[in-house]
Amino acid sequence: CNKVRLMSDGMLKLCLGHNDGTDLKSLLRSGASDEELLYHIKDSIYNKPKEHEFLNAENTDKTPMSEIGG
Repeated sequence: CNKVRLMSDGMLKLCLGHNDGTDLKSLLRSGASDEELLYHIKDSIYNKPKEHEFLNAENTDKTPMSEIGG
């Protein structure tokens, strides 16, 4: 999986096929510095899933790709 998306709700979606992500909006609203944001973005991307797991229904995002931007 080599895709990340910044969603309109502030979530950094780490894989188009996964439910999880990083909530950047909450970090921004809590007053996180640029350095803190950069740390969370880098950490999230470094630890993102290695593959999409579309066959694992528990982790698979049910959001249509047209809403994700993929």
